[in-house]
Amino acid sequence: MAWKGLIRLIKLSMRPTLVAFNNQIDAKLKGWQVKMAPYKGAKIIAYHNEWVYFETRFGLQIVDFMEPKPGIPPSPSQLVKVIKEIKADNIKVIVSSPYFTHIIIRCRIEANRRKGIDVGHF
Repeated sequence: MAWKGLIRLIKLSMRPTLVAFNNQIDAKLKGWQVKMAPYKGAKIIAYHNEWVYFETRFGLQIVDFMEPKPGIPPSPSQLVKVIKEIKADNIKVIVSSPYFTHIIIRCRIEANRRKGIDVGHF
């Protein structure tokens, strides 16, 4: 039974549309890596612990999360802690998914209008 599934996956991976898609993504990734190269090692804040692949792929360093634990909204004291880190480490970017934007906006204002990037999932 497992072999049938494996054979099906192998056949799917050879479809011309999937191969073309993978080639397009590989080409885009090279361009993104060039564009992100100047930011390698940059410290950033993330709202939620969902950015590990982005962090790893582009060599960024997430120094803290606005959520103290996944699924728990940040308390005022957590936001103060993050704002202090933003100012102390001169962090310029907060990454977040669109559904967390309201808290990001408030934190940016408190931390001298740092840039926030709302990135949807693919």
